[in-house]
Amino acid sequence: MITKHFILSLFVSFINVLTYSQSTDRKVYASAGRFVRNVNTNSTIQNTITYTLGEPFIYGSSVGNFRINNGFIQPDGIVSVSPNVVSFMKPTDSFKLFPNPASSFSTIESSFDTLDPIKIQLIDLNGKLIKEETMTEKKHIVDLESLFIAPGTYYINFYNDEGTFLQQSKLIKSNKP
Repeated sequence: MITKHFILSLFVSFINVLTYSQSTDRKVYASAGRFVRNVNTNSTIQNTITYTLGEPFIYGSSVGNFRINNGFIQPDGIVSVSPNVVSFMKPTDSFKLFPNPASSFSTIESSFDTLDPIKIQLIDLNGKLIKEETMTEKKHIVDLESLFIAPGTYYINFYNDEGTFLQQSKLIKSNKP
């Protein structure tokens, strides 16, 4: 009998905690992928809550020069640099690939007027580096036939000469000419 009461009291306590954590407050939660700042202007701590659909709320706080984040999130501003690294920047279309899908070659065209050397990495879906080249002109041709790679999806990462990530593009290699 004591066990039933103990389990029932644990269950009620657990439900109480869940109900409290789901309670409403005076913050307005925006649509998916957005964040809401703390509306209390007297506070020295700036809080934010960000989220995307289907993911938990993410708490972020700044104290002095330090930024604290809890949880995980994938908003539009997070760009995959490689399978294990992300960059917090908005993706740009500085480099265009065509044709895509491609069977034998793909041309990369830069939107920059002047072009410093750009490092190009061709990476498969497992994160394996297939080929690395340097782009020095406004147009660059990637020869897919000489690489002997299987048809499938690959990523091309672009880095400037200092190693800063610029963009990631998806390249689909087909076996049809």
